[in-house]
Amino acid sequence: MKKIIALLLIATIGFQFISSAQKTEINSVHLFDLDAQLEERYLDYIKRLNTVIKGIGYPKNYYSVLRVKSDDKSDGYRYCEIGHWTNEAVYKAIHTNAKFLAVKEEEKKSAVYINQQLYRRYYSLLNDH
Repeated sequence: MKKIIALLLIATIGFQFISSAQKTEINSVHLFDLDAQLEERYLDYIKRLNTVIKGIGYPKNYYSVLRVKSDDKSDGYRYCEIGHWTNEAVYKAIHTNAKFLAVKEEEKKSAVYINQQLYRRYYSLLNDH
């Protein structure tokens, strides 16, 4: 009986480990410029989107935002927003969700919404990591 309980415990822990190690298969990448005065508001917008994504049941999917260093002399595309998506079905479910769309629509009406950007979706080529 102790062996069966131990095996069930090990199997349960193994299953939880595997399910928590969910991989990102899709990354959406937005390259853009942003007025420095709008940076804080833009980051708040991304935080709201991430909160919605988590709230609708996809806590392992989210946006992250990057910026080149202030002393970088590169001209253009100084900001990068990366969407981390576990698979195509999840990407579609999130991007068609009414709560997610409401936050996106709200920001379109503000000065923070980015009109000039480079956008691509990238799919993982190596799934062994």
